[in-house]
Amino acid sequence: VLMAPLIQLPPALLPPRVLLPLLQTAAVLFPRGRIPGSSAVQLEQWKAAFGDASFAEAAHTDPLFTLDAPRLHLLRLLPVWDELHSHLQDITTPFLVLHSPDDPRTCAAGSRELLQRAASSDKELMLVPEGRHMLFQDQPDVTARVVTHVAKWLITRC
Repeated sequence: VLMAPLIQLPPALLPPRVLLPLLQTAAVLFPRGRIPGSSAVQLEQWKAAFGDASFAEAAHTDPLFTLDAPRLHLLRLLPVWDELHSHLQDITTPFLVLHSPDDPRTCAAGSRELLQRAASSDKELMLVPEGRHMLFQDQPDVTARVVTHVAKWLITRC
């Protein structure tokens, strides 16, 4: 079960394409350096990922969550996404993907591409239009629908 998987990066999260080679080299030398043009996650942006405001507040103060600006070392993962894309057709494991089409953190287009290209004969995409990024911590009706769907999907396969 994949929840809003990061298969395709939203273009807004990436620095300009012409700067990528330079920044990827800088990432080797200064992995903890900040990606130029990025900033720490603001509280309102953070809350927008959750439909459940109380969970968002609690997670925002949790020291295990990072709200810092993205670091250069993350750019070293870009080849991983390229590699992932080159092997989507090799996936044969059954899977369920849940994604909000309006998710600002991960592109639902990546989930659609996974569904289209994966070789698995048992695959499903549930789009949740009224959902946010954290579908298990969303508005109660959204979370209930998502959890029910996941449970039914798993029960039919176990």
